Amino acid sequence: MTGKGNAQSLRLDYHRATIVLLSKKFIVMPTVTVSDKGQVVIPAAIRKQLGITPGSQLTFTLEGNTIRVEVKRHKPTTTIDEGFGMLVCPPGPARRLQDFDIAQAMREDNHERP
Repeated sequence: MTGKGNAQSLRLDYHRATIVLLSKKFIVMPTVTVSDKGQVVIPAAIRKQLGITPGSQLTFTLEGNTIRVEVKRHKPTTTIDEGFGMLVCPPGPARRLQDFDIAQAMREDNHERP
């Protein structure tokens, strides 16, 4: 296994295939094995470096004997403040303070049980 890279790309040569991961920094990792279903596990250090999370989309490009993998879209990270106002609930009937009496609700629930 040889690792070659610069600040823009990482090229890992394994036997006949080469995997290229784009990143500002590169990390040389051990060989990964393809499962019976054709799946590979992206090492945690690479997932963290590229921000790959569940739901992230990856683009695979075949360039000769090279598989190029690029992160297509990162799962957006948002804060509660950024989401404020996105959900609008229609106004419901007016509620009274008694509607929020937990003890009363428990008494009513006990009367409804056989």
